[in-house]
Amino acid sequence: MSHTLHRQFQPGTGRQWPGRSFKKADRTWKAQRGLYSPQTGSLEHMATIQRISTELARMAVVYRQQVSQDELQVLAMAWIELCEKLTDEQFIAACKAHMRESRFFPCPADILTAHEEAPPPPLPAFELPKHTSSPEERHRSNVTAAMVFAHVVHRNERVRGFFDLDTWEKKDAFARDVLGDEYPAPEQRRVVQ
Repeated sequence: MSHTLHRQFQPGTGRQWPGRSFKKADRTWKAQRGLYSPQTGSLEHMATIQRISTELARMAVVYRQQVSQDELQVLAMAWIELCEKLTDEQFIAACKAHMRESRFFPCPADILTAHEEAPPPPLPAFELPKHTSSPEERHRSNVTAAMVFAHVVHRNERVRGFFDLDTWEKKDAFARDVLGDEYPAPEQRRVVQ
């Protein structure tokens, strides 16, 4: 536990954060780590302390654990440091997955494991070409299939950006970067003699 937490958290005083609201303390903690931008007010790529507190309280009820409000606050501060790579949605999904699979109250490692073992989110729907007659069209189809394969089989999360690009030149450069040696070679034209 950090020394900052001991100075800020005063059990028995009835105050969560001396002179500051719980939400402001969350923003301050994230701003110190470069995860909160005061200009835009965005909390980037991280579960909020309110969401973690809510999920911990819900799991305490489900697993019939007696957790006081003070303990819940200390738990939430510890969990936010250990689960800082998860967003709110990922944290909720991992908690639900853990509750479906386990009969015991989780530790942060259980939630992180549940997140890692979760299947990747589905790819956005896109239409495959119906008829590919030219070598360039077949090559584009092969590259698209290789990107789908990389996402589904290898769980490569970088692939999702491929489907958001608007021109083939950008998609091709992105696919070459992501696939590396696995990039499908364009077909050679056959010369009939």
